Amino acid sequence: MIAHTIIETSDLDAAVLFYDKLFAIMGGRSIRSREWERAYAVHRGAPAFVLQEIKSGAATPTGQRAIIVLQCNTEADVQKVYDTALRLGGQPDSAPAWQDETIFTASLYDKDGHKIGLRARQKTRLPVPQKLRRGSRQEDDRASVASGIKLLDIVERYKSLDDATILDFGCGAKIAQALHQIGDPQFRYYGLDIYSELIEFLQQSFLDDPAYAFSVVPFHNAMYNPTGEMMTPDSALPIPDIRADIITMFSVVTHLNPEDCVAVLSILKRYAKPETRLIFSTFLQPDQVEPFVDQDPMRPLLEAKYRPDFMRELITNAGWSIVEENPPFRKLIQHYFVCELS
Repeated sequence: MIAHTIIETSDLDAAVLFYDKLFAIMGGRSIRSREWERAYAVHRGAPAFVLQEIKSGAATPTGQRAIIVLQCNTEADVQKVYDTALRLGGQPDSAPAWQDETIFTASLYDKDGHKIGLRARQKTRLPVPQKLRRGSRQEDDRASVASGIKLLDIVERYKSLDDATILDFGCGAKIAQALHQIGDPQFRYYGLDIYSELIEFLQQSFLDDPAYAFSVVPFHNAMYNPTGEMMTPDSALPIPDIRADIITMFSVVTHLNPEDCVAVLSILKRYAKPETRLIFSTFLQPDQVEPFVDQDPMRPLLEAKYRPDFMRELITNAGWSIVEENPPFRKLIQHYFVCELS
């Protein structure tokens, strides 16, 4: 781990004037040190940012310049530090901008040519307690929201979110969090999940917001709800008789056997219209001999793996046509299908 960071300067007085102003905005302060002429930290004992003069007075050699990213508290602080640095003689590199809806960054060069990055993370508009979150990012709520925003970017390639009615089967929390984070562009979002405690939390969180509705589905699942009722193609969902513009199932079919996969695809067909786009993820194994494999029988349906031709057959038999079939995308999503009504 980092104890402290040292950058060299050919003019200590000028560098002190420059960084005194910047750290004053970010909440850092100059700290006394027997070891260094100038150091900054949030508090004594925290990793320090150190200025050290080149005794020879020579400029910092090319290739030895530092690249350092400084954490700011807010988007406004990033902008203020950036503007102040340029006013004090820094040179621009990358103007302040959102990298996604959760991270705001900028970068510049100080007078010695060191590259200084600035970043701030926007607070999650709807924090969800860790005990209610699932998935690979359950320990980091902001990372989970960021991944939800990236999933929405994928969805929007096929259907606009603006004023859309969205049906999210097996919703978890991240898509609702992501929609709320980007300003609630949808007309109505229906989130359905078997996890009753999470649904109750979401219902209370959006109690007075007509753009969101959440319901518990009672269906059996060997992994998540072993005592639930069996799902059939004729099963009904606990929502109004709507026709969604977008239907999503992220990390749902990845935990379904073939019978339940056909059942849920058949159910969702009744909530779609000709222009609806259904987007769902699944585990596909092209070299798999069996059409379907429950990867770990000791933990039923932890990884439900399908041979691609068998999954295509299930989709077709349930009354959907495949618009697009896509490979996994980084660590964000498994194989995913985009479908429309046949």
